[in-house]
Amino acid sequence: AFIPVITIILVTFKGIFNVGSVGKSTGTVLLVLWLCSLGMLIFFATKIASGFREQATITETVGVKPTKNNIYHLKLNDIKYFSHEDSVRLDIKNNFRNMVVTDDDYNGFHDEPRSVTLFIERSDISTPKLEETFRANGANYEAALYNARNTAYMFNQQDSVLRFDYSVRRRPNMSWHAEEVTLTLKLPLNAKVVIDQKLDNYIQGVNLYECRDLNRRDNKVNYSIFTMTDNGLQCKVDTGEVAK
Repeated sequence: AFIPVITIILVTFKGIFNVGSVGKSTGTVLLVLWLCSLGMLIFFATKIASGFREQATITETVGVKPTKNNIYHLKLNDIKYFSHEDSVRLDIKNNFRNMVVTDDDYNGFHDEPRSVTLFIERSDISTPKLEETFRANGANYEAALYNARNTAYMFNQQDSVLRFDYSVRRRPNMSWHAEEVTLTLKLPLNAKVVIDQKLDNYIQGVNLYECRDLNRRDNKVNYSIFTMTDNGLQCKVDTGEVAK
């Protein structure tokens, strides 16, 4: 990109101000360098693209403990996870003793592109569960399958609070192969679901801001409340609040 831009600038100056010129020898050298760099770009682009020829998918089910009163609070996990190498380099044990390093989706410092999609559906049984579907690409199906298998996702439950991480996790020193995870949280009928607004970029099928507006809550309220019905999640409207 640099060589063509410089050439255009010099030609423009030559045409307008009649200054600056590129000799034949210099022009030949620049042309050869440009052709070499273009060839390298095509070579590496083809090499990288060959690692995305096939896609594989694996699914596993994670148990979710039923909660009292059938209420579930869904939140975005704000805990920062470090690799072993990063933990040693930062000396986490000594420098951050009894501290929790937090993270969120707004700091612009993520190793992975956004790769998490969350759906919430009615469970066909009385207990909740979470299905994690991992997808990844590879040079062939076998490589894609292993890339999907080597992908992890951080989900944890503490009583009625379900925390979802903002990204998938790859093993250290592994190249990116479009790894992603689709989460399907299946909850029993009549479950009450309190969803943090920070999950809006990940959750599909429900509009958190619209539900908040239906209840006429101001921007300081950072959650929306839904109820699981036969037709899926429905916004729980506080009729008393709307009347006010």
